Amino acid sequence: MKLVSERSETVIAQEAAAMAVASAVRELTANLILVSRGAGKARNVGVQALALIESFQEYHDAFGRLPEQELTEFLDHDRLWGDVDWSRFDDDYADRHFATIKMVRGALQMTASSLQGQRSDYLAGERELHDGSRARQDTLARADVSPGKASRWSLGRTAK
Repeated sequence: MKLVSERSETVIAQEAAAMAVASAVRELTANLILVSRGAGKARNVGVQALALIESFQEYHDAFGRLPEQELTEFLDHDRLWGDVDWSRFDDDYADRHFATIKMVRGALQMTASSLQGQRSDYLAGERELHDGSRARQDTLARADVSPGKASRWSLGRTAK
């Protein structure tokens, strides 16, 4: 008996290649970020870089080209929150969450700019970090919550 799949071998190979690149680029990127802040495993960078190159080759074999825009999608941490049902959380939680995301984006910009010696981009990242921090503090002040209690309070459901 022969099992017939609705998905062709080409599609299966493309999905596997895309998943391999996504995994390799995330693993290497995460480790590089950690290494840049004094944590992470610098000894793994070479092996992870080789794994990324191998996944690029697999991707090229499956698609006939290297990934481009897909890399942005693979590294977009905002996508992790794309399917969150925000109505489950209190009214200010989304504001605090997006303020925190702004802080993270600013810190990442600062890190990348520092590594590349780009002072003006570093300063832009610093502004974004501070803007996010002020926005987060504003949401906490609106709710009259001290920063120390914010993490427990943040996930509270809205009383209706």
